[in-house]
Amino acid sequence: MAALGQPPFVDALRRSELLPPDRVAEIVRQLDVDQPAEQQAQQLVQQGLLTPFQAEELLAGNHRRLKIGDFIIQEPLGWGGMGTVYRAVQRSTGRMVALKVLSDRFRGDAGMRARFRLEDRAGRQFHHSNLIETIDSGIAEEVFGQTDYVALEMFEGITLQELVAMAGRLPSGAACDMLRQSAMGIQEIHQLGMVHRDLKPDNILVDRTGQVKVVDFGLTLADRLAYDDEFSLSMIFGHECLGTSDYMAPEQARDSLKVDARADIYGLGCTLFAILAARRPYNEPTVAKVLEAHRSQPVPRLIDIVKTIPPGLSALVESMMAKSPDDRPASMLAVIEALTPFAKRKPVPFVFAEVVQSRRQRAKERGLNTSMAGSSPLRRSSVARISTTVNNSPTQVEPQRPEKKSSPSISVEGGVRSKDRPTSARSNSRVGDEHRLLLKFDDGEKLLVRRSENLIGRAADCHFQFADPELALHHCRLNFDGQKWVLTAVGGVNFQVNGESRKTALPKVGDRIELSSETRFTVQRPRMSWPAWVWLVAVLVLVAGIAGAAWAFWM
Repeated sequence: MAALGQPPFVDALRRSELLPPDRVAEIVRQLDVDQPAEQQAQQLVQQGLLTPFQAEELLAGNHRRLKIGDFIIQEPLGWGGMGTVYRAVQRSTGRMVALKVLSDRFRGDAGMRARFRLEDRAGRQFHHSNLIETIDSGIAEEVFGQTDYVALEMFEGITLQELVAMAGRLPSGAACDMLRQSAMGIQEIHQLGMVHRDLKPDNILVDRTGQVKVVDFGLTLADRLAYDDEFSLSMIFGHECLGTSDYMAPEQARDSLKVDARADIYGLGCTLFAILAARRPYNEPTVAKVLEAHRSQPVPRLIDIVKTIPPGLSALVESMMAKSPDDRPASMLAVIEALTPFAKRKPVPFVFAEVVQSRRQRAKERGLNTSMAGSSPLRRSSVARISTTVNNSPTQVEPQRPEKKSSPSISVEGGVRSKDRPTSARSNSRVGDEHRLLLKFDDGEKLLVRRSENLIGRAADCHFQFADPELALHHCRLNFDGQKWVLTAVGGVNFQVNGESRKTALPKVGDRIELSSETRFTVQRPRMSWPAWVWLVAVLVLVAGIAGAAWAFWM
């Protein structure tokens, strides 16, 4: 309830403690009380007193959640399966941090809370320029219960997974420099007797200067005390197979507690393969098949996929991904030495605000709550596979899916197979015949695109759904804006248009588009069909002509 005589927005601002009480009193005196709350909030944003996110949350009545412990939340930076990362200010020091907050749905999950504390314990033991620094941690008491948080060094970086999705295959020189920096940070972890156990493109950040930071120590196997905690988590909560299957060493899949530094060398090798080839090492449809491929399938040769890769670099990646730990480089120091001749530091152009916005969009598409409002999603047991990454990517393991491409609910129109899902609540109008597109796939299948908004991917809510393991759940959008068609990447790696890697394209008739190595099509214009009334008129004219000719003949 708002304080007596105070509008709800002003009362929410006062209760939030975002600003000192005397400053709030001064603001109240200056505000036009007859203005709508939205205009009052916008005025404070323009004055630099609130961030747009803070104003949005105050208007929604979420004032209690903008302060956690000693930290004032400014805006979200990323959403993951374990929690949300915010840009925040530590009130006691004025330092800007990245505040990682455990998700509401894990408040009562003892196993996930224990995993969160292990991440904090591991992060406090090292300090290196290529490792994200852990600053503080704690448990905040709130009206809604206890909230676990970890304050990390603020680093405006894009993950290598996001970078590949934006730019396609990375140049070998820049890729090797990024992985060399990563290896230097991981070497610091190894010197302390730890193993990261979750090296992948999602857990490596790079900023605009090319500086790299390894993040996410939630699965790090640390000191003896942590080992005992790991064993307890394995026995009590089922946390026995830790890591991400696309980058997990064979021995780690067998027993996550009995691995050494060479498991990280394997993960780094898979990561280097992924950013150079813009694809996972093994494109299998299920978790079990991915893990089996890491155990038994031959190591893919990078030079067979990217012909321009130096042979020596391809050989290094193969050795890092060797099935037996004994056949890999002996240490991360050896990896650093081997990468150095290929490494070349380059700036990485991107706009961080756009990266955050893209993360928000992907989070919404995955059903994650991007507001601070309380919610009660389906509770996920701690037995579930754990990933503590800031930004879950399409390379994360998804539930079992079919092995062949399919287009369920296909309707046949004039010989063209077109999947037309029911119109959603938002506008999704039909496109006029003159603007419709026909997608002709390599296997001969044809899909007629006749609605203005079309989501393509593996998820059941996609308008065009394919069981292609290389596609993301929501892979791309094909929309018509009234004048032109626009194809935009949503998740996964960039698509190819006429052999060129793109994130956004204006597809034209004749364009060759490759969403993955399996899903490829050519854009065509469908055959125009005349409306029924045209046929009716033509028949009537024909009948009239025949009747007229007959009349003339008999007369």
